[in-house]
Amino acid sequence: MVLRWLFLLPSVLLPASLIGLSLFHIVAAPTRDDMFVGYAGVVSAAVLLADLILVLVWLGALGYLLWISPDQRRSLLMMAAMTVLASVACYALDTKVIRAMFSAAAA
Repeated sequence: MVLRWLFLLPSVLLPASLIGLSLFHIVAAPTRDDMFVGYAGVVSAAVLLADLILVLVWLGALGYLLWISPDQRRSLLMMAAMTVLASVACYALDTKVIRAMFSAAAA
């Protein structure tokens, strides 16, 4: 039961944290210098580090669940694919937000 939560919780938290990071960038409106040195850079690095830890926990739980429950492989792989797609889409959203903020600040 705990392993399912170690798989399901990061499946929800990974896209949510990237959406939260996008919202933070909208609210903080960082400049290029802030992204690497300032407060926005520190927050971004902390969120991405936490996401890395979540990904490692998620991958470990996914691998173990695939190994111990071969009858549920299809549903686990579908959930994993949806999580990866949602995370990539949220990361692309965050990248677009940062680029839009930088282009608006430069104009």
